Amino acid sequence: MDQQPRRRDAERNRARILEVAAERIDAGESVAHKDLARAAEVGVGTVYRAFPARPDLITALAEPHLLELAKLLREATEAEDPLAVAVTGAVGLLGQHPDVAENLRDEAGHAQPAPAVAEVLEALQGVLATPGPLGIHQGVDAHALVRILCGLNYAASLASDKDAARVLHVGVALQGLRAA
Repeated sequence: MDQQPRRRDAERNRARILEVAAERIDAGESVAHKDLARAAEVGVGTVYRAFPARPDLITALAEPHLLELAKLLREATEAEDPLAVAVTGAVGLLGQHPDVAENLRDEAGHAQPAPAVAEVLEALQGVLATPGPLGIHQGVDAHALVRILCGLNYAASLASDKDAARVLHVGVALQGLRAA
């Protein structure tokens, strides 16, 4: 069954809710439905219609960045060392957008992940299938690589110098990902 197109006012409300949610997350504030409704100046029912549960909101916030990640990964297949370009670029993007890492980690394990996450998984599979200077360790698939990328991002987020930690962690991970 095809989904009906949203009315213009519903689209406007959805966009406003997403804008407010992003601001609140950046400020470390609550994104509970009632708080979003108050801040976006819409009814709480409007928030629930647009985003029935918190994961729906997080997925919507992360979608543009997930699509950016999928594009970065597809472009990495053209590089001399696709795996290095993909892992370095992905961990950098995840560091800039924590909502992406959270969404990617949570959705990648679902039998039917959100469409943007499915695009990332497909692009990662393309990276893994692209010949590079060294092979990939046996058993590493797109799902395993998602967990590795999210783990690298999380580990770097704990360091006082996050950028230096990302460089170090990516270098170590790339050595481990290479086939012996």
